Amino acid sequence: PFVLPDWWAALPADRPVVYANLGSSGGLDGLSAALRALAPCRWTVVAATAGGRLETPLPPDAAAQVHLAAYLPGDHATARADLVICNGGSMTCQQALLAGRPVLGIAGNMDQFMNMSAVVAAGAGICLRADRLDAGRLRAACDALLGDPAYRSAARALGARLHPWDAGARLADLLPTLTAPR
Repeated sequence: PFVLPDWWAALPADRPVVYANLGSSGGLDGLSAALRALAPCRWTVVAATAGGRLETPLPPDAAAQVHLAAYLPGDHATARADLVICNGGSMTCQQALLAGRPVLGIAGNMDQFMNMSAVVAAGAGICLRADRLDAGRLRAACDALLGDPAYRSAARALGARLHPWDAGARLADLLPTLTAPR
């Protein structure tokens, strides 16, 4: 069970919500840079810090747009968001696509680039390199993903293809084989 932050219920319904979670490999510096870039935008940003503390404080005027939590349940956050920003890894991408949300992957590892290449090829997201991230590219990618309904449509189509696969049930079926003595 997870208790949502107090600010969760007060998120405005009249502005797009961007969920940002760069996970443990995305680093707090990358998340901090992304949040500083998004703070002046017209979106509400909810972000999970993976239990860390941002080294660089956000601008004072960011409090109205940016809401931080150490952790957020990914299924709730992606369902509430209009756009998901992550490190491009499979877990958050899968949660975003199951919710029918486009993905902005800020990839730094090869597996993240590989995962995002499939998302991009399907038309459900955009991938940026973590080592070349700048505020202008980040905001332009968010504008594109939020402004072009084709991204959301593609994300919904991928999500519909993922829904029949119950990962928990499949794992339970595989466990006896995986744990059998050889």
